[in-house]
Amino acid sequence: MNLPESIKEYVKDKPYCAETIGMSSSEIYMFDDMVLKIQDDIAEAKREVAVCRFLGGKLPVPEIIAYEVSNGKSFVLMSRIKGKMLCDESFLAEPDKLVSLAAEGMKMLWNVDCAGFPYDGSLDAKLLQAKGNIERRRITADYLDDETKSRFSTPERLWNWLNENRPDEKKVFSHGDYCLPNILADNGKISGFIDLGCAGVCDFYQDIALCYRSLEQNFSGHYRGLENPIDYDVSKLFDKLEIEPDNEKMQYYLYLDMLF
Repeated sequence: MNLPESIKEYVKDKPYCAETIGMSSSEIYMFDDMVLKIQDDIAEAKREVAVCRFLGGKLPVPEIIAYEVSNGKSFVLMSRIKGKMLCDESFLAEPDKLVSLAAEGMKMLWNVDCAGFPYDGSLDAKLLQAKGNIERRRITADYLDDETKSRFSTPERLWNWLNENRPDEKKVFSHGDYCLPNILADNGKISGFIDLGCAGVCDFYQDIALCYRSLEQNFSGHYRGLENPIDYDVSKLFDKLEIEPDNEKMQYYLYLDMLF
């Protein structure tokens, strides 16, 4: 790897392997005790570094060891958190425990004191960012799933609907991309949160919607091609969270995620 000197100083000739789980376009390299993340989206990388530093001492998140931008790429070297991703087959084999862990992680995030956190994840901010994604052609009709495309046909029409049908917001600290590969557990407890570049203060259904979808897709074998898909009622997530489901609000945040 062609690395900046500040990163080379730490990794030197240490053995590593590439991590390929997840939907991110970043390059992820795993060392025994560190993780190196290389990506083009410098703004998101800068945000992830700030989030990890803000959450240090509040939640189990990676410690930032070194951060540098070089030749149009960001390099973030951070500590490696002990534990396995919640999408690991050992967790999928015990779906009730897995859903309990996912709910536990959300509650941990929502209990964080947001005072002084610099990033806004509200609908005002998200819709503004989504509009920019559409205008810059980062999001086109090809990015919409079949159900969304059949209802709205274009990102512009979807954005207009989202803008005109904003639900009330109950703001909490949100991971922003609360999917199973981004939550780690060890010894039956949440051990860490990773990929925090989309974290912000926003409605708690941002986390619920993406978690619900991630559970459905992992149990069905959508990503791993399980030989025997797992038959599990994902709506039990709401029992674990001790809240009544709001399906319309959940669908709203799933539609919103289509524009990112």
